Amino acid sequence: NPPPPKPAGITGVNNNSGINIYPNPAHEKLIIENKGGISSEETITIYNTLGQAMHVPVNKSGQKNEADISKLPNGMYYVQYRNSNEQMNAKFLKE
Repeated sequence: NPPPPKPAGITGVNNNSGINIYPNPAHEKLIIENKGGISSEETITIYNTLGQAMHVPVNKSGQKNEADISKLPNGMYYVQYRNSNEQMNAKFLKE
């Protein structure tokens, strides 16, 4: 008898994509780290729960981006990270 067929599925999943944000909850600074590598065309936008873009300075250093959130009121926010290949979203709490 021949061996049973192997189930079809995904092989070789790339787990290097995505972003890390920390610390969460954050107080003064928020680090947004691109796990997929350095991208020249990247934008980071922070939104409040009403979907309004917050004007937050972001310093880029390689794969790590540091956002100065010290002037934001306490509450829940969303980070949108976009580069030429993908868009990712994450949420964080400002305390």
